[in-house]
Amino acid sequence: MKRRTALSAAAILLSLSFLPACGGDPSVENIPRSERPTPVSGVTNTKSGVSIDFPEGWAEYPTSGRPYTTYYQNKKRQLAMGLTEFSNQQSADALGDQVKRRLQTEGTLVEFGPVTIDGAPAYRVVASLKTVSGNGLVIGTAIARKNDRGTAIYLYSSGDEKEDHRAEMDALLATIRMK
Repeated sequence: MKRRTALSAAAILLSLSFLPACGGDPSVENIPRSERPTPVSGVTNTKSGVSIDFPEGWAEYPTSGRPYTTYYQNKKRQLAMGLTEFSNQQSADALGDQVKRRLQTEGTLVEFGPVTIDGAPAYRVVASLKTVSGNGLVIGTAIARKNDRGTAIYLYSSGDEKEDHRAEMDALLATIRMK
């Protein structure tokens, strides 16, 4: 059973890191009302085992085939975040190593290592990835939560703006709290 769970966690973490940021969504006017984004701000339960304190400008989008439990975007700031919750019996370091290997094949690792998020062991990987118009930044975080649960969070900057989003991304990730 442990091996099957480990493979499930690995498959989820690897598939999440393939997704591009902030692209391919049709305009809101062309989306059926039931599938339109919902604005979020303040402390928000992500349905992925954590809450995040979103500033103004963020919206929750339907996952629409993405392998996330929840998906958020701030189109004006060109940032996107996908979160998923999964069954897990691995350490944060083992989960983080999977994130690191995947992001390393797609881009250049900027930094990586163990972190603690609201008292829970986690592993964070920061990578620079090539985008259509430049380089974007992705911060992949794997959290080993209690009760054999895990949360994966991928926060992306599309790189289209000639602006460094790192401080803004770090500030948002600092608001993560365990549920």
